[in-house]
Amino acid sequence: DLSVENVVKQFMVKGEEGDSVSITDLSDWVENTEPFVYEGQNYRVFQHDTESIELFIDSGLVVS
Repeated sequence: DLSVENVVKQFMVKGEEGDSVSITDLSDWVENTEPFVYEGQNYRVFQHDTESIELFIDSGLVVS
């Protein structure tokens, strides 16, 4: 059976040091303890509590 049951939507947010990202429902997200590294850049990884969504946010950005 090749059906896909769990599709995870992934979004990557890049920016410059000191830029900020505002997540309006931040309490619904859990941050992984290990960063994700892509092309030599570290990203903070957030997973939504109830939705199949992951955010990869440049570690130089301020998250609020």
